[in-house]
Amino acid sequence: MNYRDKESNTSVLINLIYAPVLTLGPGIRIGVWFQGCSIRCKGCISKHTWEFDKKYKKTIAQVIDQINYYSEIYNTKSITISGGEPFDQSTSLYTLLKKLKELKFNDILLYSGYKFNYLQKNYGDILKYIDVLIDGPFIESKKTNKIYKGSNNQRMYILNKSLSQIYQEYKKQLKNKKLQLITKDNETYLIGIPDIDFSKKFSKNLIKKL
Repeated sequence: MNYRDKESNTSVLINLIYAPVLTLGPGIRIGVWFQGCSIRCKGCISKHTWEFDKKYKKTIAQVIDQINYYSEIYNTKSITISGGEPFDQSTSLYTLLKKLKELKFNDILLYSGYKFNYLQKNYGDILKYIDVLIDGPFIESKKTNKIYKGSNNQRMYILNKSLSQIYQEYKKQLKNKKLQLITKDNETYLIGIPDIDFSKKFSKNLIKKL
């Protein structure tokens, strides 16, 4: 499919694209982390993604190229998008999601620090391209042992009902403490959602956490 149209020249700030991701959703996934966040939750483990730093600027076409590369290698159409805060770049997010759906990505899980009701009211046109949403800010005082959640206030919304069975099963699961330590472009990243006590213990570590 030809995705190199005018929209593909839209710019977006992306911190990292990586696969295989095994800790942020069911199955083998591609991970995309947006750069830039205006919410800035206290105790956030990904503070390095807060600044809207232009050195992370890419075009949507460049992002799609890298996603397609991983998709072919790992034979996956599942993707997890986090950040940073994806909705702080709403125009770019809309364009990227639209392209991913055109390319038949059928399991798009997205993390946002904004609550679902706010997103529904202001970004309904974007939500229709998201299959599963985990919403809400990270709140350090609200511990959780539920898989894929940083704090207990966060909720999972299964927007694509064809994925209901698999995600309903995962909603019941507890954290398995599995994390990925990877190196890319001379940077080291910890991929996954550790429990809050773990995050505090390593909050001063130089390892980037996503």
